[in-house]
Amino acid sequence: MPFNRWYYPAGSLSQGDKDAIAKGITDIYAEKYPRHSTLVIFIELPAGNIFVGGEKNERFHRITLQHMSGSYDVRTLENDVRVRFREVWKPYVDDRGFGFELQIEEIPAPQISFHNYMTHHILAEPLFEDMIKQDEIFPVSLRRD
Repeated sequence: MPFNRWYYPAGSLSQGDKDAIAKGITDIYAEKYPRHSTLVIFIELPAGNIFVGGEKNERFHRITLQHMSGSYDVRTLENDVRVRFREVWKPYVDDRGFGFELQIEEIPAPQISFHNYMTHHILAEPLFEDMIKQDEIFPVSLRRD
């Protein structure tokens, strides 16, 4: 499940901006994953809460992309971020004169569950491919027999 956190200064993104960014990011991931698996969270920070180099900075966004290990080829992801993802946020960050920092995190797949379902990355590759086509994930019981 791609998990995107977007920290931004209060008032720098409208609801329409956030809608467009979330849709753009989801559209990119949807080429490979079911749309429902992409999560984008916007975290508005009140004035006086962003510091860069120890100095208050109200013109800065921080974007974190978190992925399960093996869910996305890291080189492909880095290229997509540099080119495709940046095209999504450019009108709202770069074009408005905001600085930004981007962090890409990889976490082990078994540590994630989604709506009480284990993530599909623990399954065999052929089944995984079939699940993507069908936009499905499988329930897993957490009981021990």
